[in-house]
Amino acid sequence: MKLNHLFATALATTGMMSVVVSISPKALSQNVIAETVSKSQSALDVMTGDSDEGTFTNLINAYAVAWSSEDGTLDVDAVRVLYAEDPDLVFYDAILPERFVGFEDMRQSGEELFANLKMMKLTPTGDLDIRRYGDDLAWTTTVMNLDAQTNDGKKIAFPMRQTAIWQRRGSSWTMIHEHVSAPIGTGTSNSENRE
Repeated sequence: MKLNHLFATALATTGMMSVVVSISPKALSQNVIAETVSKSQSALDVMTGDSDEGTFTNLINAYAVAWSSEDGTLDVDAVRVLYAEDPDLVFYDAILPERFVGFEDMRQSGEELFANLKMMKLTPTGDLDIRRYGDDLAWTTTVMNLDAQTNDGKKIAFPMRQTAIWQRRGSSWTMIHEHVSAPIGTGTSNSENRE
């Protein structure tokens, strides 16, 4: 089982997988984002706003929907539209092996993680920070609440921090690097304890 240190303890004693996402009032509705993301065509062409804030809020909300599951399965097509598929790009995550080279490497580990989950939900907290570098490069940082349940019923909840580097390719933005982490000591808390 290739799981991050964050999940290892929690998943060792439970089974968890399935994700549902809540979206802030500032963003598009969950249904609109889910429909847009689920289309394997260039969904990122559609997910643009009138401003950087609108564009990247939509992208982060789409990310939360794509990585959430109510039935313990990863919707690879929804995730794929967010990431560049260059085979040499590096992504860091909170699941082992923590370093992924290329989208396919990350997808495989994501599917292994979801196989141990009954549900998982990512909820953006609304603290998105956006930094633009020219017309075609952007850096975003945000925090999302992660709530999950393992297949054996154990609940896991913690704040997940995400840093992403986005590149505009044509008229759409795609993630070319990501780093996901959580504060030390989190990952096994009960979601009922968080207000």
